[in-house]
Amino acid sequence: MSPIKMEKAEKANRLGLKYIEAINAQRIEMIEKSLHSECIWETSASSPEDGKIIGGKNIVEYWKNKFGGRLKHSIKVEEIMGSGLRCILFEEIEEEKTGGLHTIRRAVEIFEVQGEEIIRIRSYTKT
Repeated sequence: MSPIKMEKAEKANRLGLKYIEAINAQRIEMIEKSLHSECIWETSASSPEDGKIIGGKNIVEYWKNKFGGRLKHSIKVEEIMGSGLRCILFEEIEEEKTGGLHTIRRAVEIFEVQGEEIIRIRSYTKT
């Protein structure tokens, strides 16, 4: 496969990993650059629209609130697969909250990309 074709095949994987890296580093501007303005995040996290956070700005606001609450959030990617426009990540999520509470969850995230941005994220978690 030529380098150009390989780059296209790995695009979603690279964007998904970039997004996770931004969350781990708590870099809001990097998170924002990864997301399309109309991105939809279907999540089990509490959100105003029945498990959906709609719009890149709203997703960024969600992370700002999470990080502002002194949450230590770490996502360890265990496995990644995908091709072209979709990427699937298997993860272990660790959270340490103020007061020493510690939570580990397992998760699967499916990223859909368009151009150089994520347009949809589907998150499935198990505690």
